[in-house]
Amino acid sequence: MIFPTVVSLALVLLFLKMTQVLWTYEPLGYIAGFLVVIPVIFFFQNLIVFLTAETALTTHRVLSKVGWISRNISEITLAKIESSSITQGMVGRIFGFGNIVIRGSGGHAATGIGLAEVMRFRAEVQRATRTP
Repeated sequence: MIFPTVVSLALVLLFLKMTQVLWTYEPLGYIAGFLVVIPVIFFFQNLIVFLTAETALTTHRVLSKVGWISRNISEITLAKIESSSITQGMVGRIFGFGNIVIRGSGGHAATGIGLAEVMRFRAEVQRATRTP
């Protein structure tokens, strides 16, 4: 989730530079100005998701909350957990962060976004599901 945010910021900076050059040609300046808005929107959308994501493991369930104004909350009891998968990019592997998706019976999923020590979190979930 952090990679699209960085790419969006790089695109914003690139388009801002292009806008300075193209603004002398008015129609192209409007197009370049419009193209600046799109990466800015994606940047702030990804930033809000990253900053507002919360994932927790309790003695009874796994909770995942994402959102600021509109909220998406997922909750899976430990007894219903079937599988978990981790997504890490190259930078995530180096620094130890990533995303985790925990799937429960019935197709429900709780997603942890931008977790530090994601492998440790997965190990704790697996340990908690084995304990009677």
